Amino acid sequence: MKRNYYNTPLFPLLLYTLEKIIVFIVFYLIFGNLFISKMVTNWDALDYLSIAQYGYSNKFLYAFSPLFPFLIRGLTFLTSSYPLSSLIITNIFGYIFVFLAYKYYGFKGSLVLSTFPVFVLYSTIPYSDDIALTFLILSLNLEGWLSSLSLAGAIATFYNLAYTLPSFLLKYRRKIWYFIPPLVVGGIILIAFWIFTGSPLTFFSVENKYWYAYFTTPWCQAEWILNCYDHFINTFFAPCFHLSPLIYLLRNYAFLAFYITGTILFYKKYKNAFLTLYSLSIILPLFFIHGWPSISLPRLLLPAFPSLLGYVDIIFKRNAYTLIYIIISFFLTFFFTEWQVLAFFA
Repeated sequence: MKRNYYNTPLFPLLLYTLEKIIVFIVFYLIFGNLFISKMVTNWDALDYLSIAQYGYSNKFLYAFSPLFPFLIRGLTFLTSSYPLSSLIITNIFGYIFVFLAYKYYGFKGSLVLSTFPVFVLYSTIPYSDDIALTFLILSLNLEGWLSSLSLAGAIATFYNLAYTLPSFLLKYRRKIWYFIPPLVVGGIILIAFWIFTGSPLTFFSVENKYWYAYFTTPWCQAEWILNCYDHFINTFFAPCFHLSPLIYLLRNYAFLAFYITGTILFYKKYKNAFLTLYSLSIILPLFFIHGWPSISLPRLLLPAFPSLLGYVDIIFKRNAYTLIYIIISFFLTFFFTEWQVLAFFA
């Protein structure tokens, strides 16, 4: 019986589903019967819907990849509803990622990844993160051209993942031709920017202009967060949910410390230089990012999911530890969803 329990993905999928239900419950408690409508028009989800319906009608939308809006538009031919399509696509890819996590990392790895609250949140509300994660887990675990094409798909879904390209030198080694698909995708993106906006660097200029995003020192990043209190409160946050910028800064450091510790534990156990370098290529730049992306740090850390595997031995050392992890994950899913709705958890 115990062997069957570990040899199926059903339990991780069940826990993942239960945590998803928590996300829906929080939206319902806050918005009542309008909870589905609010869920699909929350923060970036609204921008993806706008691109799906009207294309890149505003320059700031060029910060978002067209892949997710393209999928939304395609499914809408069947559903006749852009919002419903976005919700369906995000949740389908969430389940695909959990299944692939079981396939490649086994029962324990899939349970840790599938119950991680930030992943649950952003694979339930309509964001493109779990689409990118699905391509990434394939690129990390497949070989040859299948890995290369998956990496290209990840970059096409989330442009910033181009930062991970150097780490793949350890995976592809002397077979540099495997870099052709992601480089071709990157070239197509730059050419498209040039054709439609007049500059191949539109993504960077848009990020800078609208999100104040550029690389800086960790000190300047902290200063930006700490000095934006009035802007946060007066522009975005619900009056009933005031959080000081210091909370956001401490939250950032907590997440960064959690991922770095996980990366160290992962390397000590598996001695996998490629996945360690890959994870660090996601984590380390986030110490130096300025502007709104620094507020989005928990979500931007999600591609470093191999780091979370470093905690597997601790979580499964005893049954009590596993139960405690699951209980904490359920609680944090509730709290993070509330924070996302009322104060932009990101």
